[in-house]
Amino acid sequence: MLNDTKDGIICDYCGAEHKGDFVYYSFDFKRNVVMNKFRKEYELALSADVCESCMRLFTERLDDVSKIIVESEKRCDVTGEDMGIEDHEYYRCYVSKVVVDMNSQPYECTKCGKNRGINDGPCQDCDESSQLIRKADVNVDDSFVVLNFSQSIFDKFKSHIETLRKAGAEAWAQ
Repeated sequence: MLNDTKDGIICDYCGAEHKGDFVYYSFDFKRNVVMNKFRKEYELALSADVCESCMRLFTERLDDVSKIIVESEKRCDVTGEDMGIEDHEYYRCYVSKVVVDMNSQPYECTKCGKNRGINDGPCQDCDESSQLIRKADVNVDDSFVVLNFSQSIFDKFKSHIETLRKAGAEAWAQ
């Protein structure tokens, strides 16, 4: 999730904050229902941002599972669990890779948008309330990977994310 200062993210899985140049992965989960051999996809059920370190661990887990299963909408990609051939529900996870480049971007004035050096201070034509900011260059690969999560694995993932977010919110409120 975006951090409070909007200049980085906080990993929804481990709670680490990332600023400057970094890579993260956006997990967007949509509930899918298979009924009478037809699949219907519903609205977004959960969105989470995962840092590169957590994604590396997750990828290792997927690699282990992929060695023993055949890719199928009827199997959970995380555990290999057979979700059944009849009517069932599962969560399709659309993973996007996001590359954020902040450090090589120029500073600019918040009032007029002119590029400035960090030591130059606000523009002479702008008042004292103007600030120098950097706008990140963000590149998104929306089709990085699509995964199927069983209901039970989705519930565990969601519970972990919600617990971490709640703990973070409580810590920030103090």
